[in-house]
Amino acid sequence: MQPVKSIQRLLLAICVMLLLTMVVERWWLSIPIDPGELAAVEPPAESTPLPEFQLKPLSEMIVVQERPLFNPTRRPFVEQPAEVKKPPPPQAPPKLNATLLGIVINGDRRMALLRDGNSQKRLMLHQGETLQGQWVLTDITPKQAMFTYRRDDQTFTESLEVNQAP
Repeated sequence: MQPVKSIQRLLLAICVMLLLTMVVERWWLSIPIDPGELAAVEPPAESTPLPEFQLKPLSEMIVVQERPLFNPTRRPFVEQPAEVKKPPPPQAPPKLNATLLGIVINGDRRMALLRDGNSQKRLMLHQGETLQGQWVLTDITPKQAMFTYRRDDQTFTESLEVNQAP
């Protein structure tokens, strides 16, 4: 409820300021003007009319464009084409260091039997599990296993076939 009260106070302050402005304006306009003061003001003296301004022909003004005024070293602005920055080439993912020893497909269950090339341990991974902390087993077919590596907006895939060394 605190913000509502502060808004109400602000609106009240604005209304009071407007009311004060109206009162001062009424008072200012109610002051009588002495006609003698107006007569003391002298009208402006007659001035000679200025000659009509004529633009020079464009052919005479080309020099201004080629060599601008006020600075002899200044030259006209020439817009440079914007440089197109190429995105950096995608960095290669870490190498999938594993050997696919076999595949087990039993109804809906699919598993890949692997040997981790880093630790030489034998592993059994189900679809969706991770190998070496980064590669995700995304698909298993009777002859191969597909792994996906994702980094930022880049996706890399690698497949291992049964008994294929890395």
